[in-house]
Amino acid sequence: MKKLIVMIAIFGWGLFLLAPASYAGWMGGESENSPMAVGYSAPKSGERSLEYKASTIIGTEVQNKRGDYLGKITDLMIDPTDGRIVFAVLSHGGVLGIPTRFVAVPFSVLTPRHEKKIFLLEVSREKMAAAPSFDREHWPDVANREWSGDIYRYYGQMPYWEADDCWP
Repeated sequence: MKKLIVMIAIFGWGLFLLAPASYAGWMGGESENSPMAVGYSAPKSGERSLEYKASTIIGTEVQNKRGDYLGKITDLMIDPTDGRIVFAVLSHGGVLGIPTRFVAVPFSVLTPRHEKKIFLLEVSREKMAAAPSFDREHWPDVANREWSGDIYRYYGQMPYWEADDCWP
């Protein structure tokens, strides 16, 4: 009986040690199936890219102009009323490559840098650390205009539904 318990404990620890490494590798874009390894091509000089695959965006690192790491894009939030990509969800913080904190960032404030295969976000590490966040079990409702508006304003942006009202 003791041998069985010891074997189960060893097997369990093995899984515990291997799972974060494979998860971190997937999140880090290091596997052969990662977004950055497959299907990524920068537009030619003077050419604007018209589309991105979600699989290319998810897993991409986000930095500020100083090169500070701000997180990785782990998901995209879409407005169910019009299909617009409203937020990129960044994983921020965590242990052993497993994020514990998620931050919604208006997708419109991210600037792709094709040559580095990153997105730029013009905020300091301190502002990102203080950003409104949520955990894996408590995702916000993107259709909640009050919550979404607060996030847009946190990043110095006018919510797109208010900006759309400005047009004749």
